[in-house]
Amino acid sequence: MILKDSIQYTVTLDAFTGKVVNTSQQAVKLLTRQDAKDLALATYAGKVRMVEYDQNAAIFTVKIIKDNTEYTVTIDAVSGEITHVKQDKLQPLTENAVKVLALKHQEGKVEHIELITENSITVYVVTLVSGSKQQTLKFDAYTGQECS
Repeated sequence: MILKDSIQYTVTLDAFTGKVVNTSQQAVKLLTRQDAKDLALATYAGKVRMVEYDQNAAIFTVKIIKDNTEYTVTIDAVSGEITHVKQDKLQPLTENAVKVLALKHQEGKVEHIELITENSITVYVVTLVSGSKQQTLKFDAYTGQECS
């Protein structure tokens, strides 16, 4: 079976001679990135880190973070079937890495860094001081993304 441009080609070969015995083609509807994301989230509700499509294999790979675990979900782009799931426990970023992130967002001096759980998400709360101005930033402890 070969998939190209939303057409699924089926080729049957003679096992001894290698000659083509039969061919057929059928238009198929492929999942969209949003479809793949929705399917993965329906099973592993969490925060989507990445959605990737492999055209050669006709699969989507969706990475989701939930409860300090990264789930890598592989989905068949034709059938919508989840074909593989890999789980990896994540370690939070180091305070030093978060300090570097904070200073990229805002100039100043890092006064305080604290690791907390807020709305079931582990975040670093960073307090920066610049002159007489104080600012608090929050970063996801596992992805480094700024939280509001």
